[in-house]
Amino acid sequence: LMEHSTITQRVQHLVESLPCGVETILVLDGKQEKFLRQYDDADETAFRTQARKLKAEGWIDRLVEPPSRGQVALIHYDWFGFEPDFKRGNWTHDIQGVQYASTFHGFNNCQSDLVLQVDSDLMIYSGKLPLVSELPLLLFEDPLTLTWSLPIASRVTKKYTTGHRFEVRGCVVSVARLKQVFRSTPPHVLSTFISMKHWYRVVDDIIGSFKSYRGRDHLTPCFVHPQNDIKADENRYLL
Repeated sequence: LMEHSTITQRVQHLVESLPCGVETILVLDGKQEKFLRQYDDADETAFRTQARKLKAEGWIDRLVEPPSRGQVALIHYDWFGFEPDFKRGNWTHDIQGVQYASTFHGFNNCQSDLVLQVDSDLMIYSGKLPLVSELPLLLFEDPLTLTWSLPIASRVTKKYTTGHRFEVRGCVVSVARLKQVFRSTPPHVLSTFISMKHWYRVVDDIIGSFKSYRGRDHLTPCFVHPQNDIKADENRYLL
């Protein structure tokens, strides 16, 4: 909701730069204030106006609303194996204010097991080879591949290696394998971790034998994560 002034051009840029999905969904988070690294105020009305326009014009297929309390409870039971105590909080954001419930609600709404999940503020170089050219080796041929990170900008080819942190800003992830990682961890452990740490850092801790890949052909897409002063200025963003 903080991105109300630039969400249209951000989504259009991402869709044009990464044309590889079965469908495109925009997942909303209901947080209204006290954002991590905040650079603007939330404006839900303006954001929703832009989101509806994006859907009407075919840029996105679906708009996924923030999860209800019942859906939040189901997410925790289905993904983490425990029922949240709502007397302790809303169980939608971690202790530092980073959302996670809406992310898993988004995963639950995806039709495909392989999901390209990206922050809406990424700036993408679309490359000369499609992103899908990277996927078969890593996600189909290796059953232990959990995720492949959308690479940061580089002019050189970097060989594929594992053992990296989960790149939450942009990555391809297997939803089924991600759920397996969480469900293989005792619920009493997750009930502490999931509220105290960013969910993707929890994944780093419990990934086990699964693999987080990085690497790319220099002709395939990569990203830049712009600074806040650029993200906040609709006249500078993506120029």
